[in-house]
Amino acid sequence: MKNNLTLILNNKIVDLPAMAFEEYKSMLLSEKKNPSAALRILMDKYQSPDIDPSCTLRLIEYVYPEIDTQADGFHFRVIDSAYPNSEPTQFSDDDFDQAVDHALRNPPCWPQT
Repeated sequence: MKNNLTLILNNKIVDLPAMAFEEYKSMLLSEKKNPSAALRILMDKYQSPDIDPSCTLRLIEYVYPEIDTQADGFHFRVIDSAYPNSEPTQFSDDDFDQAVDHALRNPPCWPQT
C-alpha cells in the first residue's frame, strides 16, 4: 500500500504584492504611521483581509532589517495569534505596535554585519 502524503491546507495563504513593501516602508518611515495602522491600510487597499502572519513579519523585517524578529517572542506571538487576524484580546494592534517599538529599542546582542 502506498502512503498518501497530500498536504491539506485549511486556509488560503494570502500575501501582498511586492510593491506593498515599499508602500509600507514609506508609511512607517516618512509618514510616521504606526505599524498596525499601515498594515491595515495595505490590507484594505489590496483587499487582503486574511493576510498571512508570515507576511506581517516579512514587512517588518523589510522596513527594519536591524530587528531580530526571533527575539523576545515577537515571531512566536505574531504567528501563534495569526496576527493581524487575531482575536484582539490575544494580540491586538496595540500589542503589535508595542512589540515593534520594543524590538527597535532593544537591538539584538549579536553584532550586525
